[in-house]
Amino acid sequence: MKKASLMLCFCAGLASATTLTWNGASGDSWDAATQNWLDEAASPVAWADGSVAMFKTAGTVLLAADMNPAGLTFDAAAASVALTNGTITTDAITANNQ
Repeated sequence: MKKASLMLCFCAGLASATTLTWNGASGDSWDAATQNWLDEAASPVAWADGSVAMFKTAGTVLLAADMNPAGLTFDAAAASVALTNGTITTDAITANNQ
């Protein structure tokens, strides 16, 4: 199994990014077509590059391609999220311990 790699750029610009929360309702693939995300109104949506990716639960997420989220946020319950099979380029990573 190919492991994911992560590139960080500490830059400004997260303030206007939309947050999409992973729900994996349609499988474990992170791509731009599958509605595995919830928008800020809790409606199912497909991934849009430039959004902040929020993970609230543990699990494995398969990157179908290289992804460019504005940021990654992990809640304490998501401490064991495995991101595999691609490269993530992001501006910030946040861990919420609440």
